[in-house]
Amino acid sequence: MYNEKEIVCLLRVSRKVQQNENQEYLVRNAFPNANITWFKEHGVSGKTYNKDRPQLLAATKQAIKMNVPFVVANISRLGRDLAEVSAWYRDNVMSGKLQLIALDQPGLEQETAGIFFTIQQTERIKISQRTKAALDRKQQEIKEKGFFISKAGNRIERLGNTTKANGLKGAATNKKNAEEFAQKYLPIITHLKSEGLTIKQIAEDLNAKSIPTARGGLWHTSSVMNILRRAA
Repeated sequence: MYNEKEIVCLLRVSRKVQQNENQEYLVRNAFPNANITWFKEHGVSGKTYNKDRPQLLAATKQAIKMNVPFVVANISRLGRDLAEVSAWYRDNVMSGKLQLIALDQPGLEQETAGIFFTIQQTERIKISQRTKAALDRKQQEIKEKGFFISKAGNRIERLGNTTKANGLKGAATNKKNAEEFAQKYLPIITHLKSEGLTIKQIAEDLNAKSIPTARGGLWHTSSVMNILRRAA
């Protein structure tokens, strides 16, 4: 928690309103007594050049003019391009023009900021590479089997954007598969229930028998209840 009475805060959200609300909450919680001047970027990519980010430039100018801290909820809100972020940091923070407070990096030092930004950039590249590798694996699985099962347990037959019709078809397929699975294991579950087992004990019994759920995972009380609700 900070004691500043005046701050300038930059919020940047690519798409989701919830991200905006989350950032505001973090800042208000960290500066409960501050008068906050907000600058908000909506739909702005972190890779956008600084010169094309009027809210970033205006927030920077205002913080310098008011001689108050420049606050971001997360250091990534400054941008995701190493050269652009480093240039902004050098010109405004290292020059002594303004004080930067990043709530997720309270101990960020001027001397090590360059190294930190470089590490962040490297990690983003690694994440991008891991994402591409995962998509390649899924594409190969679709090519070999005609589909892959998502983490949510959905049967996916193609990657990328789908039409509304394809989406409805996929939803219908998932519903049909779930109903067939429920019908298959409902007799077992109702039998165990008639034997006096609790919902939790039924889940444990199914796991002990190495029977996977429809999504290929372990049984929990909620997954047993889902089967019983479908039969109701």
